[in-house]
Amino acid sequence: MLLILAVLAGISIMAYRSYQHRRLVPEAARRVVAVLAMAREEAIRANQAHEAVVFIDEDTLWVDRGTSGSANFIPKIITPVALPEFVSITGVLKQGVNATTGVVTLPFNPDGTAISAAIGLVEDNDPAATATVKIYRTTGRAHTFINGL
Repeated sequence: MLLILAVLAGISIMAYRSYQHRRLVPEAARRVVAVLAMAREEAIRANQAHEAVVFIDEDTLWVDRGTSGSANFIPKIITPVALPEFVSITGVLKQGVNATTGVVTLPFNPDGTAISAAIGLVEDNDPAATATVKIYRTTGRAHTFINGL
């Protein structure tokens, strides 16, 4: 009887861990979309370009007021947002160039438009669990595509 309970407990623990890991990538995608939406909304509200900044190596994002080098540039108007533990940014595709390390800026214009880009996410313990967050140029809005879940 105890052996059966031990086996069932082991199976349920593994199933719960799998469930928890499957929630990580969608949560990371939600955080990315929230930062991108903030950059777009702030650009429209302030009638001034803003940048969403993606720090690939640290798996964090934030919003800068203005654009790098402009007179009214203010860095990190929001606290940098970290992705959940065990989720990484695999790269940022911007204007046909895929960056896999470093910092990538994604400008948002006062009219709500943005640069076309895609941000790749992966769950470190399950390489099949991935997501892509795409930014559409004409609207500046982001959409999430979840794969492998």
